[in-house]
Amino acid sequence: KQWYQRRVAVGTFFFFGLNEEDNEKLNERVAEAFESIGQKLRAEACRVGRKKSKDSVRPVKVKLSSSLIVDQLLASVKSLRNVTKFCSVFVCSDRSPEQRVIQKGLVKELKEKVEAEPDKRFFIRSGKIECSMRANK
Repeated sequence: KQWYQRRVAVGTFFFFGLNEEDNEKLNERVAEAFESIGQKLRAEACRVGRKKSKDSVRPVKVKLSSSLIVDQLLASVKSLRNVTKFCSVFVCSDRSPEQRVIQKGLVKELKEKVEAEPDKRFFIRSGKIECSMRANK
């Protein structure tokens, strides 16, 4: 069962915050996001889940031909923040159910730490919460 779950996750990742449009051409929008960071890739994209309300935005599951390409893309996806059209998009790799539980716990702990110590900058790296001092503005 674990092999199957990992096999399903190979070559996939998610876009969160990509606005939904009527009659959208999702594959083209995902390709446009890739091109804006200098990547020319072919991918299959689909919305995941049910539309809960008119304003809700469902995540987009993107499938590429290999996990190596996904790793390369995830390394360069940070530059999407500099593209106005995609600045609010968050991209992350597909996770197994166990990894999702761990990540959810880390995010909850991260939020608690941010609230307790607002002068510090907290982030998740390699499955651990790390901290640095905020730069004075």
